[in-house]
Amino acid sequence: MMLNDVSIHTLLLQLKQGRDEALDVLYPRYGRAFYAYARRHHLAHEDAEDVVQTTFWRLLDRIESYDESRESGEKWLWSICRNQVIDHLRRQKTSVLLDEELLIEEYDPDAQLVDAERLHALANGWAALAECERAELRRGRGRGPGRKAWHAAIAALRNLCQFEE
Repeated sequence: MMLNDVSIHTLLLQLKQGRDEALDVLYPRYGRAFYAYARRHHLAHEDAEDVVQTTFWRLLDRIESYDESRESGEKWLWSICRNQVIDHLRRQKTSVLLDEELLIEEYDPDAQLVDAERLHALANGWAALAECERAELRRGRGRGPGRKAWHAAIAALRNLCQFEE
């Protein structure tokens, strides 16, 4: 059996045993999808590439903690990527631009397609906001006196986007 035909579970177990050639299969298999996932969450090209790289570094760092009896290899791998995206957004403090549900979503292999209409509506909504509202959202979730202005800006953005739930 060729290494390219091996399941993710087997590849992760091989990595756990120190067989680094498994990474030569995992990276091409998942690198582009991780990049697309990061871009879907509004990361710039360079930042999305960083997320892919740190996802694989984190995979190597945490491979000993992989427990196939607790979750599938694919779910475990995607959770690392998802956490890297969240960490990157937190560092940039841009997570307020995202719908909170996007930050906690589980990876669903059947739902890889980007919702272009939703992204387009978000971009148009952002552009239609007043500059003071955009500035408030860039500052992040306000505490104290700024909290009302932040919530008002979020409400305005949601109203402009008119997302259907």
